[in-house]
Amino acid sequence: MIDAIVSFAIERVADVLAREVSLLRGVRDEVEQLQTKLRGIRCFLKDAESKQDQDERVRNWVAQIRDIAYEAEDVIDTFLLLRAETGSRKRAAVGHQTWCRKRGSKSRSEMQTRLRRTYPRDQEDDVISLEATIRDVKSQLLMMEEQRRVVALVGMGGLGKTTVAYKIYNDIHVRQHFDCHSWSFLSQQFSTRDVLVGILKKVASKQDKSELVKLEEDQSTLERVEAKFNLILEEMREEELVETLFEVLKRKRYLVVLDDIWKNEAWDSLKHAFPSKGKEGSKVLLTTRNKEVASYADRWSSPVEPPLLTNDEAWELLSRKAFPKAILIKHGYSPRHEELGREMVKKCGGLPLAVVVLGGLLAQKKTLMEWEVVHRNINAQFVKWEQKYGPYGGVYGILALSYLDMPFYLKPFFLYFSQFPEDWEIHKRVLIRMWIAEGFVPRVEREEKKQWKM
Repeated sequence: MIDAIVSFAIERVADVLAREVSLLRGVRDEVEQLQTKLRGIRCFLKDAESKQDQDERVRNWVAQIRDIAYEAEDVIDTFLLLRAETGSRKRAAVGHQTWCRKRGSKSRSEMQTRLRRTYPRDQEDDVISLEATIRDVKSQLLMMEEQRRVVALVGMGGLGKTTVAYKIYNDIHVRQHFDCHSWSFLSQQFSTRDVLVGILKKVASKQDKSELVKLEEDQSTLERVEAKFNLILEEMREEELVETLFEVLKRKRYLVVLDDIWKNEAWDSLKHAFPSKGKEGSKVLLTTRNKEVASYADRWSSPVEPPLLTNDEAWELLSRKAFPKAILIKHGYSPRHEELGREMVKKCGGLPLAVVVLGGLLAQKKTLMEWEVVHRNINAQFVKWEQKYGPYGGVYGILALSYLDMPFYLKPFFLYFSQFPEDWEIHKRVLIRMWIAEGFVPRVEREEKKQWKM
């Protein structure tokens, strides 16, 4: 990452040299010297960054270089910003977002005003060792009980809770059993209001919407009803949304999925919208990392915890991820590949997410020698990861490999996602423009026209 930071600083200096020649005057030589020094430093960084976990002196040195590179970029950004404010050139300071981010700004763009859509993604094809869990949860969901029950999938992150929930939510028998269905992703940061609105939009039938909007018969086209219904929801207070959802659900056998709920307070903010004695067989399915939340939501239900993978199951999942399906079917893999793979998946602790991440990393490694390099890196670092981060530190280290193995110029693109709130919808075109504005995408000159190189 530090290599990329220095590279950006070089790009910004070059940008100033190319575009602000008339203002540099006596300092042009100094700016060119800065650019030359930064290029020299960059030559040493790739090797140094890979060794910083092993040597504290190297780690401190890399941190100092990072700070200096940030300061250099800040000076350039400040110059460009002040240059724009003088009015001598009418253009925006492209580094302003970077400036705000480094100063801890909490500003958000317009694209961050909506929660991620509340429907499940495509089903996960590589479901390993989850059949028993799926059967258990389905049997609880399909039980015909007079009182609404909460069925909980519990376990640490990456265990496969959401994968199980996806499979069940899309199961044809489950879909036919319930009158209506809704999926909401909560996580640590969520808006109760947005969740309620999202559920209402999914579970309300045309008749429900027509009754709410109260249009005359000759005016009740589907488009008009939808438009008026959405407008009414936006104008409702949170308490009104709870009451409206309650009235809609009490006449239906409903299935509401609340994925990744963290706290009891989150359940408290939503539970009053779900009738406890509505139509027989209604259920709420939630996934959580906290057993206390599961018990708090329904003390009469038994939480279900997906099991960790066995070594054989972990290797099966890894091989599916590491080898293209066509290659796997036609050629299989060598005994040495299997030997290395089985040794590496033992370090994953049976956690499906860690196996999937490791498989994605190995999928980019075309030769046996590259597999051996990954194997050596895991063995060399595993004990240190556990000492530093605790019992699952080794697993966290394996998850980090997918980032550490990235080419340096791709790391900033990935890290940029940390600027967005968790679980927010991100539009591709807007994101690409933001990457360009930040200077992540270098410009190239072609046929006397400036173009962006992707």
